[in-house]
Amino acid sequence: MKIQFAYLLTFLVCLVCSEGNAQQTQTYKRQGYTLTFVSQDPELDVKMKDRMVNAFFDVYPVLVKTFNPKAIKHVRFLVDTAYAGVAEASNGEVRYSSNWLRIHPEDIDVVTHEVMHLVQAYPGDSGPGWLTEGIADYVRYTFGVDTEGRKLFLPAFDSGQHYTNSYRITARFLVWLETNVKSGLVKTLDKAMRTKTYSDQIWGQQTGKTLDQLWESYAQSPSVAQLQTSGFTFTNGVISDDKVYQVLEQQARTLVNDKKTVPLTDLTNQLANTQCRVNTIAPYNTNQEETALYQSGKESVLIIGTLYKCSHCPNDHIRSASGFVIAEDGIGVTSYHIFRGQTTNEQSDVALVAMDYAGNVYPITSVLAASKANDVAIFKLDTQGKKLKALPLGEPALAGEKVNIISHPHSLYYSFSQGLVSRTYWRDGGEKMSVTADFSQGSSGAAVLNSKGNVIGVVSATRSLYNQDQHVQMVVKETIPVNAIRELLIK
Repeated sequence: MKIQFAYLLTFLVCLVCSEGNAQQTQTYKRQGYTLTFVSQDPELDVKMKDRMVNAFFDVYPVLVKTFNPKAIKHVRFLVDTAYAGVAEASNGEVRYSSNWLRIHPEDIDVVTHEVMHLVQAYPGDSGPGWLTEGIADYVRYTFGVDTEGRKLFLPAFDSGQHYTNSYRITARFLVWLETNVKSGLVKTLDKAMRTKTYSDQIWGQQTGKTLDQLWESYAQSPSVAQLQTSGFTFTNGVISDDKVYQVLEQQARTLVNDKKTVPLTDLTNQLANTQCRVNTIAPYNTNQEETALYQSGKESVLIIGTLYKCSHCPNDHIRSASGFVIAEDGIGVTSYHIFRGQTTNEQSDVALVAMDYAGNVYPITSVLAASKANDVAIFKLDTQGKKLKALPLGEPALAGEKVNIISHPHSLYYSFSQGLVSRTYWRDGGEKMSVTADFSQGSSGAAVLNSKGNVIGVVSATRSLYNQDQHVQMVVKETIPVNAIRELLIK
């Protein structure tokens, strides 16, 4: 009996050790996030594991900041040899099939899809399951790390499809809605699901059409080529300035060739307009932390591009500035001097266009109102009916208040800077507001935002202060207070 007991004890110890050796656990910490990686598969490719870890840290922090800042910061990955599915996520853990990873090593964005479920964190009975999975696949398509694979991810449209088919079919529909109907819609739907405020009425409230009507419009013209072929995406928050410039220049030239732009002389003649009617949105009431403010604000920030004929070569080029949307029907604000100023030339400037954060390029078709003294202009974009996300107008700021600016200094697109209001003063026939937040050439026309994300000013100019030896001692960052915009609006 003693021998048998000793044998049994030895067997159990060996079994535990065997299981301990087979299940490997490793913990990674980056950027304030923790990933515990547990693998039951001793044959899991090390390169695959490294790719999964890198994909998590590339994607998850961005998704948290973009969709749900309250999402968990510690996630567990489990590679399960007994799991018969592909992957699933719940309670802070993502379970992956070891067999799937072995057969489909190219499917790295299964990580993106599953960690989005952790970000979603929808409570029970929050909304339809097809939308839950559709949003996750939409995120996989727009935020995924496999740039080449993303091009083939969305299925071709077929008349037999329906939005309730979920996953990639629903994702394609959401991409179309974001591109052609209303930018930011997916974020609104995601938040509604998480807060259990989703209902069928939300589609009409956000777009003016029912879900079935939207699907019917999609079925009639289901192309999503503009998003796929724009030439760049801001995946993981990483911006390729060269690609942005290239796409902006190419799309501007295409709009000119298609005769969809308005001659600069026509636009400058409209600078005489002194007032217009705009349906602005109500100001925000809650302070936002900086990353959330940037993620939200960037969707309303525009790149203003002037296509001009080069005097040194036979090609056209783009001169970049900044602007922002103040009404969802395509009404924006920029600086007066973007239309008529020291760098403009009505003989060589061909057209003015604007690009949004999604990479869509629209022609500027009219100047609704402008003030030379205040260096502010309100313009209209031809968005073909697509609704854009607008920024609300806030109250005038006081010295010492925090300010935030998202602009494009020297074509460094979507740069974020912070500072304080230095003072407000009167100069050159108008009220000015100096700030300590950085900006430079290319930032003109950008929104100055307070901590709530409301517009409190418009970037205008820099003024260098010199000593008697002509050495720069200080650079004043001059902006225009928000009331200059209000003066152009019909009450």
